[in-house]
Amino acid sequence: MGPPSAIALSTPYVMEIDGRMNFKRYSLEKKIFLTLLFFCWSLNQNFVVSRQASAAEESRISEIQAKKQALDNGLTIIAKPIPQSALATALLIVKTGSATEEEFLGSGISHFVEHMLFKGTEKRKVGQIAQEVEALGGAINGFTAQDYTGYSITLPVEKIGQAIEILSDIIMHSRFDPEELEKEREVILSEIRMDNDDPDNRVYELLFAHSYTRHPYRYRISGYEPLLRALTRDDLLTYYKRMYIPNNMVLVITGGIENEKALAAVKEEFRNFEQKPFFLRRLPQEPEQNETRRREEFYPTQLLRMYCGFKSVGITESDLFALDVLAAILGDGDDSRLYKELYTKKQLVYSIGAFNLTPMDKGLFTIHCTLDKQNKEATLAAIFEQIEKIRKRGVSLAELEKAKKQVLSGYIFSRQTTTQIAYDIALNEVTTQDPDFSKKYVERIQRLLPQDIQAAAKRYLTHESLTVTMVGPLDTGETAADKRILEPLSEIHKVVLDNGLTLLVKEDHRLPLVAIRALYKGGLRFETTDNNGISNLTAQMLTLGTKRRSAKAIAREIEAMGATLNAISGSNSFGLSLDVLTQDVEPAFGIMADCLKNPMFPEDELAKEHQRVLAQIKAKEDDVFFLAFRPLKRMLFKNHPYGFDILGEKESLDRIKRQDILAFYQRLSGANNMVLAIYGDVTLEKATQLVKAAFAKTGAKELPQLNLEEAFPKEPVEQISPVPREQAVIALGFPGLRFSDQQRYSLEVLDAILSSMSGRLFQKIREDIGGAYTLGGGSVPGIERGMYYLYAATTYENMEKVKKIMLQEIIAVQDSGVSEAELSKAKAYLCGEHNESLETNAALAMASGLDELYGLGYTNYQHYKEKISSVTREQVLQAARDYLNRSAMVMMILAPQERLSDKK
Repeated sequence: MGPPSAIALSTPYVMEIDGRMNFKRYSLEKKIFLTLLFFCWSLNQNFVVSRQASAAEESRISEIQAKKQALDNGLTIIAKPIPQSALATALLIVKTGSATEEEFLGSGISHFVEHMLFKGTEKRKVGQIAQEVEALGGAINGFTAQDYTGYSITLPVEKIGQAIEILSDIIMHSRFDPEELEKEREVILSEIRMDNDDPDNRVYELLFAHSYTRHPYRYRISGYEPLLRALTRDDLLTYYKRMYIPNNMVLVITGGIENEKALAAVKEEFRNFEQKPFFLRRLPQEPEQNETRRREEFYPTQLLRMYCGFKSVGITESDLFALDVLAAILGDGDDSRLYKELYTKKQLVYSIGAFNLTPMDKGLFTIHCTLDKQNKEATLAAIFEQIEKIRKRGVSLAELEKAKKQVLSGYIFSRQTTTQIAYDIALNEVTTQDPDFSKKYVERIQRLLPQDIQAAAKRYLTHESLTVTMVGPLDTGETAADKRILEPLSEIHKVVLDNGLTLLVKEDHRLPLVAIRALYKGGLRFETTDNNGISNLTAQMLTLGTKRRSAKAIAREIEAMGATLNAISGSNSFGLSLDVLTQDVEPAFGIMADCLKNPMFPEDELAKEHQRVLAQIKAKEDDVFFLAFRPLKRMLFKNHPYGFDILGEKESLDRIKRQDILAFYQRLSGANNMVLAIYGDVTLEKATQLVKAAFAKTGAKELPQLNLEEAFPKEPVEQISPVPREQAVIALGFPGLRFSDQQRYSLEVLDAILSSMSGRLFQKIREDIGGAYTLGGGSVPGIERGMYYLYAATTYENMEKVKKIMLQEIIAVQDSGVSEAELSKAKAYLCGEHNESLETNAALAMASGLDELYGLGYTNYQHYKEKISSVTREQVLQAARDYLNRSAMVMMILAPQERLSDKK
């Protein structure tokens, strides 16, 4: 799948509600780049690619050239200045991963070594590395892939020298302390067990395990438990000394750097790094596959996950380009062939997509879908029916041209931050030996002809090269081991303690996992301009020290269980989330309770957290959508705190002291202001016992009464701001609804009709005129009235045209309403999306817990389908007239600074 530049992190920052980003971002292509999701273990994030641009944009991709050179010891350095950036990223890639582990294949030794490099060096103690980076206002990360391993630090540009020094220290001087090694082994084993409980991971691992019979891509990156347990410290040191050598590494530095200074810093820090003999990569290649392979596995889910994988190409092979475009045509978005046929027309699947995975050696062209188990054979037949149509009849010129535009747009959107650019350059260099491969990739895509796509389909998408894997509620027969998995799900139980604390418990014994959400009313609603950011800061500080435990001890104990304990903070609430294996629920809940009951908010941790939040704010300010929605919210909400940013502003954060945080928390942490949701592999009796033991003595408190004014604009407001970007963004905001308003369901249906990938705006702007890279909308209700928004990112040339269409469509829906077909399709889409969003206990605990906290009732989610299904065309028309109120509309336009200057 395309070059490493196919990585995009840009998403609209709209209105963060209760720790969850509430936005819809629709993109024509939802390809997920292999190296940072499917092939990476530690970086488990979704990188969604937003596509479509005019061909004329290609000529505008002119930048300061990256400078590449090799040190005498063989270390390759690439420096890429990004003018005006306040941040810098140092990314070091080691050209070894799970596929190159030689005698340790299948053990996960690459991943194990990556973990150990964060566990102390000759001059830095355990935990000191991350602490130093955070104190610098930065973030450090590591990941392991099949072909390489990486370490990155992003921080303020003036601190780049320290980042390079820290990277050199962990790469050259890690200690591999025996005691820490054993602790980390258990952490990784816990990660593996939790990952085994993810059906999406399982079906994907099965695909690779059965697609490859000889090539080491068949092994999971994290390794297998017996082989991982057998690894010794000497094994890790042997592998580390063999692979972690300068002539097997690439270091990329990006951001507001000065080339010569950055290169000088690298030379200084790596001057004593000795070059060693290194054997070139020679892996056993996969023999030709001559028949379809099929593997089905029972898994305790409601929906079936299916992958179809066809043998594909490596990233340097010429058929890469045609296969990438073929994937877009087949399975990218509502207008793709598979989506229209299998989802819209035949209703066989709930979701479907395609992508072409291209690692260094031969990859897989994959089609993935979720469906009901009874549709599996019909789905396979329908997939091949669409493939055969392309093999026999080819593709249209219009389809091809659309895919070409997607690629160029994806390239532009995926190179906005220092981190994105660093990964783009580094992975280009490592996988193709060409740091500028992304640009050449775009050029090759543009030269494709329809016959190239047809030829690729004929050559690669055959029954003989196909492997099918399925995971889900398959009829494999119940065994003793399956019995607990097949138990029926329980209802949610509500228990109210004498002090007013509300406990929600849902027993689900299918998997050994427990999700716990502790929620308080709070968030932005309880902030002022003077202390904006205090709710988020308070939530983050809860896990950074109690009367009994230091921040380091909390992190160490939680990580040793393979659990996660995170802060939650949004517009209306704040709290903590805990996800843990059943066997560790008691000690983990004890730590969570300690954080909630006995936080100390230590001064030293507050200083570090303050710097970390400031760095987060700087990072957000690199995002063009944030730059659009921040002022839009301020203009729409005026003095209401919904117009604030969750993280706060530098000025307000600088004013917040420890005593302010302590007072804020004491004010809101009464038991009667708390909902505790415990969902998963736990009994009602056990959960109640744990909560009573921990919180029965917690006192109730009178919740502060708020009198917040809902003062929206009384006339349209429009603002145009120049930004140093190539694209323009148009964002519209309207006064929205309360959680309690029944019209919220009508507005959600209206939004789906307007802004979904099959909606009116998508059709008019994206399909008909090709006028936007990405667009979307959403309804964000609140305890007070929230907002409804629409947005589109486009070129400067199309800016006025796109703006005009957006306003015309608003008028059209207010004048003429919607059709019965639009209404029916929107309802089906929303109900399917709702079901999928609540499939995990973690998601359900959060959703029902918040509903209970806001007075809607913990069963509110159960009525969603009924409420959506009952919406009429007349109600949608009324919602359009009531809430797309142009007299109270706020419009924020970001335009390229250079183009506005030229216009003047």
